[in-house]
Amino acid sequence: MPWKSIYVVNPVAGYMFAALALLQTSHCPPKPVKPLNFDALGPGQMTFFASYQSSSGKGWANLDPTQQLEFAGATQALDQWAHFDKHAPAGQPGMEQIKSVTAINGSIPGQPSQNQFNVQVTWQLTAPDRFEHAWGWDSHITLGSLHPNQYGFQQSKDGDPFLGIVVLFDKDDSTKGQFHVGLADLLLHYVSDNGNIAEHYDEYCDWYGPIAAYLPGPTISHNAGTKESVPPPPPPPRASANIEASPVSVRTDWHALRTVAREFVTAWYVKHADSKDLNRYVATDNEFTVPGILTQLKMTGKSPWQSVFTAAFSKGAPSILSLKDAIQYSIPSTPGPNQPKPLNVTDGVLDDPFAVLDPSTLPHGTLFPNVESPARGTTNYSPRATYLNHLRNTYSGKLYLVVYSTKGPSLIESGFVLYWILEGADWKLAMLQPIG
Repeated sequence: MPWKSIYVVNPVAGYMFAALALLQTSHCPPKPVKPLNFDALGPGQMTFFASYQSSSGKGWANLDPTQQLEFAGATQALDQWAHFDKHAPAGQPGMEQIKSVTAINGSIPGQPSQNQFNVQVTWQLTAPDRFEHAWGWDSHITLGSLHPNQYGFQQSKDGDPFLGIVVLFDKDDSTKGQFHVGLADLLLHYVSDNGNIAEHYDEYCDWYGPIAAYLPGPTISHNAGTKESVPPPPPPPRASANIEASPVSVRTDWHALRTVAREFVTAWYVKHADSKDLNRYVATDNEFTVPGILTQLKMTGKSPWQSVFTAAFSKGAPSILSLKDAIQYSIPSTPGPNQPKPLNVTDGVLDDPFAVLDPSTLPHGTLFPNVESPARGTTNYSPRATYLNHLRNTYSGKLYLVVYSTKGPSLIESGFVLYWILEGADWKLAMLQPIG
């Protein structure tokens, strides 16, 4: 495969990146994180690191390698994302919307995903409006205790609301916030690796190009990884017999779903039920029946749901005594833009340790692909985005979301969105998505 180095210029920011580039989509396997070469950063990146150094007193050598990689990778992604979408009109927002860098978070063992792998910044005053109207971007909603005092926007890479860049702004001061790159899916998002560039470097390279400071030498052109290299969307989901069906008969409204959802999370987190017992809550039409989705989610083996259920627990942790010790959902006292409104609220108080949401009330593109976006006509959906679209279209009026975050030493801390559908007379779990 021929390699060459090129310079990619962001016409909006005017920053020249020493973006190393391949003539074709590259293969960049995960590699150990070692100290990165500061001199391989682009001029714009150096300028923003200087702002961080001035405020923090820390030089490049004072950062651990995961912080160095997060800074180099996240800033490159923010500046280069539009170059990797050949349909994006000129003038898209990027790194020029940063005023200064205030903190750089890499791997922080023991912390939930939302506290790791992000760059905290002071934004330009124009940033919220620019990203709100960026090509193909959607509103990002903060759920429960995850980023409760922030709002933002997301790239929705390949139509997938859980992939790509997320920019966040403080509700009370939109010049403050952070950004990160969502790379992982499902199980990997459990273990705080959602933004871990090293673990998902192959995807990162396809989406934003190799990082010169991390992988010197061969690089990728800004045309590689565009929609021409994305495979076509998979066929509609097929039912599968890989789930042992044992009916959980209920009434058909969302009030009945509250009962089923409570039974399920209690069985999962408190009773630590085995996968056979938990599988009876899973829909026949579930996400793992979609061709290609196991590959997208990097899951192998014959029991993907068992892997999902098992991965929620910390090793060697004490048992959970009650559901309130396991999960929570907080209603912000001052809801921000696009804040979802739970159905299960009485006099302003949540009736359960989770929220029940009607997907028809959510802003477009937040937890489902945004079919109204002008970019969607040029987007090949990922397998998961295709399945989400299938759920919305097939189960209109028979689809609700259950949202919460886990807590305590016994569980891997993460937010969760559970997609429940009505199959016959039974509420069943179709998809489970960790969020951070």
